[in-house]
Amino acid sequence: EFDENLRLMCKLGITHADIWPTPHVPDSKERWQKAGVSFYGTFQEPLFASSADKYADPRNYFVGLDGKRVQGTKNYRNSPYCPSATARPGSDIFQELLKTIQDQAKDGVEYIYSDHEIDTYSLCFCDDCRAAFATFSGAPREQVMHITPVELIRKYPLEWYKFRAGQTSEMVRQLKAKVQPQ
Repeated sequence: EFDENLRLMCKLGITHADIWPTPHVPDSKERWQKAGVSFYGTFQEPLFASSADKYADPRNYFVGLDGKRVQGTKNYRNSPYCPSATARPGSDIFQELLKTIQDQAKDGVEYIYSDHEIDTYSLCFCDDCRAAFATFSGAPREQVMHITPVELIRKYPLEWYKFRAGQTSEMVRQLKAKVQPQ
């Protein structure tokens, strides 16, 4: 069945497959390569596979709508990491993301993708993210730093969404700068 699916995918012009081998098919990576298929990778694995107590520095973990940091809890749906930390080259989680990409590049990955964010509006409300949001949006810093997370996103819904999307872009930009230095 794998070989038939592979043949059909090649016939349809599919040129790339995920670097992670198909778990139930022995030597699937080699079989993909033999068919002329190249590989893409993802750096989202560390974001999902980790727990909220992996790193000592609390700044690695997001502050949720309840105003509490998720470090040491299971109070998160997706990834427990603060978007500011994922874009900060010196942070533990950034270093792990970078290592994941570098390891995949050694395995022959041609490009990387990530689709790891859900509920982008609902995090992060730590001091670093709030201060960055105030700068980004032009909203009064004192107000941004002291209103509740729910008040913040109700008062500035579009600005908050744009800011959060920008944080993800910044993470990608920082990772790219480390992987492809100019």
